[in-house]
Amino acid sequence: MSSTLTPQQLDAYRQTMRRGAAEADRRRADRREAAWALAREAADLLRSRYGATRVLAFGSLVEGTHFSERSDIDLAAEVLRPSDHFAALGRLLTLSRDFEFDLVDLGACPPGLRAVILAEGLPL
Repeated sequence: MSSTLTPQQLDAYRQTMRRGAAEADRRRADRREAAWALAREAADLLRSRYGATRVLAFGSLVEGTHFSERSDIDLAAEVLRPSDHFAALGRLLTLSRDFEFDLVDLGACPPGLRAVILAEGLPL
């Protein structure tokens, strides 16, 4: 059993698909904008409460094209006391129900990861 669509039905289908794609792009852009605002808030918290001297955003938030409705916020902080890392991450996770965080300690991460973060990350 096959079904043939008329040119009008195909046109309506294409228009619906375009509208859906445009709406998905808008939602993704809105989510990314919200993630940037939250990343700045998190950076302020890391500096004021945990003594971070430098905070960088990296990953899909910075890169942009791979940011999706499931993306988290990747941050790297410098001069976090080792004993504060998990407390800081736990506090970040309470900032929003819509986003998860990954927190990298620049002083303790592998040299290759540190090099990538320093090359591609954006200061907050």
